[in-house]
Amino acid sequence: MTDRPLPDRADAQSLAPAPSHPSARDTFPNPPFRDYWPAVEAHLRFTTQDTGSVENYVVCWREVEALDDPLFGRLGDLPLRAWTRTTAVRTLAALSDKTGGEPRSLSTLSCKVNAMAAVFRRASHDRHPLTDEPLFSRPNPFRAKMTLLREVFGNRELIARTSPHEVRPYTRDELNRLLAITRNRSRCDHLILLLCARCGLRRSEAIGLCWDDLNATARSLSVRRKASKPRNVAVRVSSQLKTENSRRTLPVPSDAWQGVLLWQEHCVLQASLGASPYTRYQQPSRRTAPHEPSPYLFPPRRPANTTAPVLDPDAWAGRLKTDLAKAGIDLAGRRHFAHNLRHTYASDLLARGADLVQVAKLLGDTLAVAEECYAHLVQSTRLRELADSLSEDI
Repeated sequence: MTDRPLPDRADAQSLAPAPSHPSARDTFPNPPFRDYWPAVEAHLRFTTQDTGSVENYVVCWREVEALDDPLFGRLGDLPLRAWTRTTAVRTLAALSDKTGGEPRSLSTLSCKVNAMAAVFRRASHDRHPLTDEPLFSRPNPFRAKMTLLREVFGNRELIARTSPHEVRPYTRDELNRLLAITRNRSRCDHLILLLCARCGLRRSEAIGLCWDDLNATARSLSVRRKASKPRNVAVRVSSQLKTENSRRTLPVPSDAWQGVLLWQEHCVLQASLGASPYTRYQQPSRRTAPHEPSPYLFPPRRPANTTAPVLDPDAWAGRLKTDLAKAGIDLAGRRHFAHNLRHTYASDLLARGADLVQVAKLLGDTLAVAEECYAHLVQSTRLRELADSLSEDI
């Protein structure tokens, strides 16, 4: 980030305009940031089904209120009407580095911008009971997320934070070895792995699938919900997906569809015996009476568990990491082991001639996100094709 001349503290205090009603100056509410965000948290918990994002927002708000800016002072004590675009830029710059000095990823910074934007979006709707003036009448200082990120970091550093080198899909040999390991260990984990690698699903989307989401005629599945596990909260299923584009319908390859049919037959049989679908023994259970199979493809491991309707996505990711080590796959330089299955799906599509528009639609991402993650794969493929064409002409 380039060094810019900073205004002094007097100029920073003058950025906040005076209330438009001088008579109501003393009674107009202008709470500090630390006193207002708990009300925003309560409102979000009441209006949304997905509390995982709220938990991440709370972590961000607590981090912001503890910041001590040399220009604006303690940000937690700064009144809402004193927040400007300059404050947003300095706040985001202070949040850009971890405690150890490493830069935060672009997705983490994006989440923090969303958390701060939610505060001032709510403040623009709250009004004074006497004057009917909004609590925050100016434009949201955290609006236009990508523009704000470019203003803080610049295009070059922003592209570096996307870390395209971290997108390391599994090779075909690595994926086959991993599928062989999971097939012998767990039928359930093998099917989740197939859905992530063959359909490009996120692990939360795969575990949140219902039997009603499958279309046997078209041999497709619809992504309508996700499974999440916020901090210190049981696993829950929400219809609020990551983005609006995440709600999509995907074709299912033949091997993954065959795995789905075998798993459905197994779940129906185990439910008729009163047993869990995760047990290998096909005999009547002495503890549980026969019951209807769960509406979810991957119910909890204990049928009597009413707090969690599906499997724990984090627990499956932990078992996947163990299977990767057993398969002898080099994990050096790789970070998101489960999410790399999604990158493997995208790279396979690009290798077979699909363009970025089709890949973005199947992944449920925007074209801009697909270009940031997979443009280098397209470029390397085209260069290889050009080199092969030269050898054919000779």
